[in-house]
Order: sequence, then structure tokens, then C-alpha cells
Amino acid sequence: MDYGTIKPRTVVDNLIKAFEGTDFQIYIAAEQINPCEKNNIYIDKRFDFSKLIPETVAYINRGSQNSIMTGLMYGVPQK
Repeated sequence: MDYGTIKPRTVVDNLIKAFEGTDFQIYIAAEQINPCEKNNIYIDKRFDFSKLIPETVAYINRGSQNSIMTGLMYGVPQK
């Protein structure tokens, strides 16, 4: 997660608000946020997405070549 016009903490807070308590497992890779686990939300500096992607329903990423290629290799819808 890069610094932009919206602060990483704001993005993470909104994701938690949107997905907390749902049946989805949410993994957020963000170097600017302290690692934590809260119910179905997992935040850390990095995750091995090659292990998570095969079970993924949707993959929201920043559009880097590696992120896009990982999603394409596993046929996961990306945004």
C-alpha cells in the first residue's frame, strides 16, 4: 500500500468496517500499519500470496506487474 492522497490507515479502517464479521478472510499487506489480527481481518507487512491465491475469491492489488501476474496465473478476478 503506497502513500497517496488517502492515508493507509484510512484505507485499512474502511476495509475493516466493510468486512469485519463477514465470512470473508481479508489479508491486507501494508508496511505502514502495525501487524494485527482482528476476527477475519489480517494485517501484516507481507503475505505469501502464492499460498493464499488458490483459495481467493477476489484479489485487490496496486497493479504492479508481480501482483497482476500472480492473479492471472491463478485465474483470480482482480481489481
